[in-house]
Amino acid sequence: MRVAFVLQNTYQIDFSYKGTKNMNAIRLTVTAAALAGALVSTAVEASPIVHDSIADFTTIQNVQGGATGNSAAVNTTVAAIRPDRVAIANMFDGNANTMYSMGFGGTLNLLIAPTTNTITSGSVIELTTGGVDHREAAQIYLGTDLGGWQLIGTVLNAAASGSASGIGSVINVANPFASLSFVTTANGQSSFVLTVTDGAFNTLRLVDASTPTGREQDGFDIAELRVTSVPEPATLALLGAGLLGLGFAARRRKAA
Repeated sequence: MRVAFVLQNTYQIDFSYKGTKNMNAIRLTVTAAALAGALVSTAVEASPIVHDSIADFTTIQNVQGGATGNSAAVNTTVAAIRPDRVAIANMFDGNANTMYSMGFGGTLNLLIAPTTNTITSGSVIELTTGGVDHREAAQIYLGTDLGGWQLIGTVLNAAASGSASGIGSVINVANPFASLSFVTTANGQSSFVLTVTDGAFNTLRLVDASTPTGREQDGFDIAELRVTSVPEPATLALLGAGLLGLGFAARRRKAA
């Protein structure tokens, strides 16, 4: 997302003023306007930030749910997520064969850093491919400062979508903020893409919505996750307006 600002100085400057005092005031006002425009332009043109490590988030809140079903190897009931699937770091290790399992009914909230940035896009790779009876799904939300949640839709792996060929799917809800789409990665895993079209959100939320049927299951499995953000337009506009206001106030004091 690229945002451009045009700052217009609505103050009229009378160049018929004489004397150093008035001319300094005029120069100060013009300088403040130029500085404000330069700062806004520089910040808006800054490169987007890719959040793909634990350190890229101010806060990560995770509540893992439980597991259910029978082990694929032996007929024993399981009630806990495997130890190799409980680490948050598995989502950010660059290895699509490791995972963080949300567990049935689990939640995951991620607040980006800096929190003044706005999320523009995101992606989630779900580990389970087609052909297995692991019906895994997750609801995707956007929020601000770990609250104000807006449901964007639901992502479903191949089994939850009723597909035997590894094709996942998405269910978008009617909203003006964002949409979800599905693509298949090179190794056949389900990759879901979030595209934000409006709003200033700094928090991504996932809520497990899997169906506990079939063999051993532990909810939606996240192989890799990343979020992209840019400086928030509203913050930049306020910065520019504040600098313009300071320049005009200084001009009035000197002219008095």
